[in-house]
Amino acid sequence: YYVKENTKYPIIDISILNANFPYSHISKVNPQELAEFAMGDQVKFRDGTLIKALDSPAVYVISQQKRLPIPSAEVFETIGYQWSSIIAKLGELYKGKQV
Repeated sequence: YYVKENTKYPIIDISILNANFPYSHISKVNPQELAEFAMGDQVKFRDGTLIKALDSPAVYVISQQKRLPIPSAEVFETIGYQWSSIIAKLGELYKGKQV
């Protein structure tokens, strides 16, 4: 969970944690302490995050919590994106339109 003020927000995948909070300190808390916080919405990738599935060459950019396909390598490079910035992941995380 990401906790802010009196609300806890679930983080369902380590790649979301690493992309959104790369320099954050993780603290362990006991379940009783965590239960005191209200539940917020799931943490999703931030706008501008580049993602792809390991089993597909398609690359997407996150915009308003949706995956938008980048049509070609030429467009990718023209926009100024870096290939090293892509988060590649296998699994259900990339199957939905909202991430």
